[in-house]
Parts: sequence; C-alpha cells; structure tokens
Amino acid sequence: MSLTGRIFGYLLVILIAFPVTVLITFSLLPFWRWLEASSNLESIGHSGPAVWCYLVVYCLIFLLLVLAMSKLGQGEKSKNAQ
Repeated sequence: MSLTGRIFGYLLVILIAFPVTVLITFSLLPFWRWLEASSNLESIGHSGPAVWCYLVVYCLIFLLLVLAMSKLGQGEKSKNAQ
C-alpha cells in the first residue's frame, strides 16, 4: 500500500471511530453507572458519560480498527509475494 493510501486509511479510521464511539459509549451507560457506584470514579454526569469514558472507548475502537487495517495489509503483502 502506498503512503498516500495509508494516510487516507488512517484518516478514514479516525473519522469512522467518532460516531461509533458515541453510540458505544451511550450503550455502555449501565456499565458506567456500575463503575461509578463500585469505584467512586466519576463516570456519569448530568449530561451523560464523562469525557474520559468517550476517550477510553475511542482509543479502543481506534486500536481495533488500526489492527484490522494492519492485518488486511499483511494479507495483501502475502498475496503480492506469491
């Protein structure tokens, strides 16, 4: 994959991860409430999950998407080598 293709791929991952992060973070509301109740770690505010909750979910999604991209790239390299 060319450098421009990789840059475009990473930009696409960054953009895709934003709406997915919001959906997953809100769907994890019961988990955030449980975490706050059991650890006294401020997870839920008056307007929803805390910012750090979004950041944790975003980092996990970004990592998973980058790993998936690298796996696809490895498969592409092995096909080209044959």
